[in-house]
Amino acid sequence: MKKIYLLLFCFVLTGFIPAPRSISFAELNTVGNGEEIMIRGFLNRTSTGQWILSPEPHLKSCCIGSSQKKAFQIVLDGKLEKVVHHQAYSVRGILQKNRQESSFHYTLQQVQIIDPPFHGFSKWILGFLFLLLLGIALFFVKNRKIHEKLS
Repeated sequence: MKKIYLLLFCFVLTGFIPAPRSISFAELNTVGNGEEIMIRGFLNRTSTGQWILSPEPHLKSCCIGSSQKKAFQIVLDGKLEKVVHHQAYSVRGILQKNRQESSFHYTLQQVQIIDPPFHGFSKWILGFLFLLLLGIALFFVKNRKIHEKLS
């Protein structure tokens, strides 16, 4: 019985671990430098092999890093494996704002691809279902012990 309560306690605690702030590309300028974020966009690869996250799919090479679009493009710093070119992904990492006049305004470090996203509300639903099943199981176990004592 103590093990069940310990497992329940650990499961509930994982629901309280804060998820990174989920933002859109329009909110990039509101994020603090070095803040952990989650953002959804399309992965595009430059001619040099660098991954870029943008709100638009199928960017042409002339649009990657262009002065009009670079405010909405994020360079992904890290090794990405098993990703499909031009597909939308939710990405998590630490946003760094580039202060010098480089070809990009933002870099996302320690990149993790999180698809499908499994956080927030869905975790609470699973927690509720777990507690419900645990309550039903405890009810039947307790009910069985009562019937055994009566017999």
